[in-house]
Amino acid sequence: MPETISILCIEDNDGDYVLLSELISSMRADQSFELERASSLADAIARIEQKLNDSKEISFTDAKANLQDIPYSLIFLDLSLPDSFGVQSFKGIATVAPLVPIVILSGNDDRKLALEMVQQGAQDYLSKDDLTPDLLLRSILYSIERQRDINKLATLNRQLEATSSELQSAQMDLIQAEKLDSLGRLAAGVAHEVRNPLGALRMGLSYLRQREEELNDPGFEIVF
Repeated sequence: MPETISILCIEDNDGDYVLLSELISSMRADQSFELERASSLADAIARIEQKLNDSKEISFTDAKANLQDIPYSLIFLDLSLPDSFGVQSFKGIATVAPLVPIVILSGNDDRKLALEMVQQGAQDYLSKDDLTPDLLLRSILYSIERQRDINKLATLNRQLEATSSELQSAQMDLIQAEKLDSLGRLAAGVAHEVRNPLGALRMGLSYLRQREEELNDPGFEIVF
């Protein structure tokens, strides 16, 4: 876990953001927290893109990137934004920051919606009415660890896919080599079978040539 946990809070309500800031500042933890606010989906995307430009061109879509290399350790997201609502708010952020854990902060304590968000990939769904420092701290730490495990598994899966592709390529090369070897053996066998009767014919012709005068056969003029 990084010493400083950077959090992007996407929240358009001033009061809710102030409350969240106070709760985070009152959390007892070994880590320190840096909180940044975006008031709309477009604002959040712009901030993420700016962070990317300032972070040695690290790409959120690169599964090899470590969480400490990503500008934000975690994103708090309110689904009701001035320019987006509900699932579309989550998808808009998840598309540009797929490696960053996203925790939904909602004024709607809807279990069906919470389940849908988790199925979509959110690490947690918290009701604003039930927030406490301890609850927030657990959610932050657990979400970061879970997302880190997911990212590691994604990296391993891509490595396995690359290895599998290399093995398939090597197998095809081996099959092709075996085919060429079999073709070579077949050609050698055919050549051997062809050479045997030709050798016998040559021997016969040589014998006849040697006895041409003895046999005194007019047909020799045609053959030789």
